Amino acid sequence: MYDDINRRLYYKKLYEQLPIKCILSDLTEDQRTLLGLNIVEERRAEEIARMLNRDVKEVRWELNTLKTTLRKRARALVKEPPEFI
Repeated sequence: MYDDINRRLYYKKLYEQLPIKCILSDLTEDQRTLLGLNIVEERRAEEIARMLNRDVKEVRWELNTLKTTLRKRARALVKEPPEFI
C-alpha cells in the first residue's frame, strides 16, 4: 500500500514539474483519445474497446505501449526524482 502511495506521489510531483506538451508531442489523435479516455475519464480498457469498436487486447497493448513511451520521455527530461515534502 505504501509503495502505491509513494508511486502516486512521485508521478503527481513529476507531472507538476514537466512540460506536458513535450511529453505528449507527436502523439496521434487516436493515441490522445485512448489516453484521454483511460487517464482523464478513468475508463477501463474494456469500456474503451466497446466505445471505439476495437479488440480489448489491442486497446490494452496500445495503452501499455503509450504509457511506457510517456514514462521514458518524462524520465529523459527529469534526471532525478522530485523531492517530497
